[in-house]
Amino acid sequence: MRIGVTATLRADPVYLPIEQMKTHVAFLGGTGSGKTTAALAVIERLLEAGVSALLVDRKGDLARYASEAWWNEELADPAQRQRRRDLRARIDVSLYTPGQASGRPLRLPVVPSLARANQHDRDQLATFSASSLAAMMGYGRGTTMTHKQSVLKRAIELQADEDEITVEMLHSCVSFPDPELLSSVGALKRFFAPLAEDLQSLLIQRGALLAGTGEALDLDTLLPPPEHGRARLTIIHTGGLGDAAMLQFWVSRLLVELDRLAARRPRSVLQAVTFFDEADVYLPATSQPATKDPMFALLRRARARGLGVLLATQSPGDLDYKARENILTWLVGKISQERALEKMGALLGDYPSVANRLASQAMGHFFLLGGLAGRTAAEIRTDRSMMVTEPMSEAEVCALANQSAAAARRGT
Repeated sequence: MRIGVTATLRADPVYLPIEQMKTHVAFLGGTGSGKTTAALAVIERLLEAGVSALLVDRKGDLARYASEAWWNEELADPAQRQRRRDLRARIDVSLYTPGQASGRPLRLPVVPSLARANQHDRDQLATFSASSLAAMMGYGRGTTMTHKQSVLKRAIELQADEDEITVEMLHSCVSFPDPELLSSVGALKRFFAPLAEDLQSLLIQRGALLAGTGEALDLDTLLPPPEHGRARLTIIHTGGLGDAAMLQFWVSRLLVELDRLAARRPRSVLQAVTFFDEADVYLPATSQPATKDPMFALLRRARARGLGVLLATQSPGDLDYKARENILTWLVGKISQERALEKMGALLGDYPSVANRLASQAMGHFFLLGGLAGRTAAEIRTDRSMMVTEPMSEAEVCALANQSAAAARRGT
């Protein structure tokens, strides 16, 4: 898979094995470095190779892929025009707007189904779910908050055989606790009443978003394996989810479902990729949002199951570089902030000639680190994506999502 050319007068093509995407890729660079364009160029190449992709779109600038007007736009370069036309004919495109009833809403259960999970997975899923709900209720790291979160986790585990666990069910469970819950939490039963109040407040404040409307998330459909015969590009726009707590909750649930998809449908070859822009929001260096543990779990396990994760950030100083243990390929572009470069020491330590050159990198120029290159840093000029990102308003995104839903109903 071509990703660009060498940053030399010869401009020799640079290729990466498609299978290298299984071990994940990170694109780092400040504003204007071209990191998102480089990431989208890779995704477009993967789609051409029949690999499905799911993009998490926070700002509305990736939703343009769902615009038929863009696909049919005139281009000066006839080769690029033909390439874009060929790609559109080979893929299905879907756009979803969770939290936006006026678009194409997408529904995720508050707690993942635990009925068929083994004991280890039940424990981890209950932990992730309790953590994400606790974050929405404003719980911090204090002892009292930790105790209430522990009770919430146990309440989730006791509902494991239910088809779907709702906040209403959890509220009822701690408001009218059965003997098993009482005996399993011991002295922590004194937190039942305040936890019940917090869950009731959560229902009042966020009940509509948590209940969810629209189509149920079905990753088997949104990320079909290559043998399905037709690749799919899925964009999930999260702008309608409101504040940061709701965004973190929803994305943490998506991460859990991606991990479960990979476990349920493992492949030895690359079967699909998922892309998260502004990845420092989900994997920050100095805080512990609800997305952090599920993201680490996905990075660790998906690589052996054929699901690639692509991350991009314009704030590389804020990313947790413990992730480098599970991300083998890094493209690092222009970074001029001293603080960011200091925080990247763990990543750049094996490449002493790179750090002092990052501030002067031109747009679209990156150092390729890791992967097959090992400890060698290759300077390349990445290919540009066919789609140029442009922020869209919520109304424009919802209109495109409606068109996407209508096309799905027509089977086109």
